[in-house]
Amino acid sequence: MEDFAGVGKSVEKVLEVFARATGILYEPTRIRRKAEAEVYKIGLLADAEAKKNKVMIQSEIEGKLIAEKAKESLSERAEQRKLYKEKLKQNNIENVIRYAILAPPKKISDESVDPEWLDAFVDNAETVSSEVMQKLWAKVFVKEIEEPGRFSLKSLEFLKKLTRHEAEIFSKFCRYVTPKPDNDGFLVISGVNKVGGVSTLLTVYEDQIFPKESEVDLTEWMILKNLGLVHEDGLLWKSLPKGAVIDLKKIKFVTKKNKVAIHFYCLTPLGNELAKLVDSPLDDDYIVLLKRKYSDLVSVDCFG
Repeated sequence: MEDFAGVGKSVEKVLEVFARATGILYEPTRIRRKAEAEVYKIGLLADAEAKKNKVMIQSEIEGKLIAEKAKESLSERAEQRKLYKEKLKQNNIENVIRYAILAPPKKISDESVDPEWLDAFVDNAETVSSEVMQKLWAKVFVKEIEEPGRFSLKSLEFLKKLTRHEAEIFSKFCRYVTPKPDNDGFLVISGVNKVGGVSTLLTVYEDQIFPKESEVDLTEWMILKNLGLVHEDGLLWKSLPKGAVIDLKKIKFVTKKNKVAIHFYCLTPLGNELAKLVDSPLDDDYIVLLKRKYSDLVSVDCFG
């Protein structure tokens, strides 16, 4: 019973925050009926308008009357278009909230979500019509309720411009991402090599397995960099001694030799925020490749 009660409170919190953001209670049935009534009203107006036009033409009162009628029709069509656009926005934001309710917050913060953030969220999310992107916006909403301030206004603006294709690339990329040792952001391991010797500089690239041995192709890799989600240049833990431990949340490396370097790419602050939305397991084939290719330099343990 406690679990059900917790879920109920989480859903109530989602609806409460949504009400603060929009100024209305979430009542999808009432909203739908109101919208249908409005459509019916517009239909009656359109029928009446058609009959009126016919009478005007038959009475041969043209010229000024027809010109005035055209102006009225133009205004009415503009109002109908405006209403249609507003209905689409309302439908979009209600879909986002519906997805948020299906996966409500796991915890509820005592801190309130910032009103400015809520305004920006609604303004951006109401323009999203793709189901994939609506689910992504729902996750942002839920995570912000769990931890207010988790997502910046800059992140919301970026998400608004993010295409479905770009979101899918990033989601695929996150199958190779693991938290940093200090949990301050995310990184992706790109390779391991032995430091020193003439051949090192010549074989560093050959020793890298990401992205060339992953499902993220080079074009997609460049897209992620151009979007500003991943830092352009790679980094490394250099000259690690034998027995050194690099303990990440999902992977642990233990060096078997001296002067071992582990290469990686870091996500940018924006990429770190978005990575929090994706809960993907590490690519099994990639882990197997890490273990096999670098077995003489490091032992690799995977935790999920």
